[in-house]
Amino acid sequence: MHQRNLFHLRRQFDAHRPDGFMPTENTDLESPHAAKLRNPDLTYLPEAVMEGEGNTAPADLALIAVEIVSSSNPEND
Repeated sequence: MHQRNLFHLRRQFDAHRPDGFMPTENTDLESPHAAKLRNPDLTYLPEAVMEGEGNTAPADLALIAVEIVSSSNPEND
């Protein structure tokens, strides 16, 4: 169910994605306001950010970050 929901959300967001942004499903977001990295299910980041090495991006550059929360395990999502 999780992947199905993510697929439908991404399809909707892709239809309205601004030029210069790309979706990613495996990028850690870092913020000085959070004690640890977060890895949302879906994030839209500037393409230029994704050209670099590594798998981490500043959270404030994200257009949107989506986390699909399961009803059986919301504390972990």
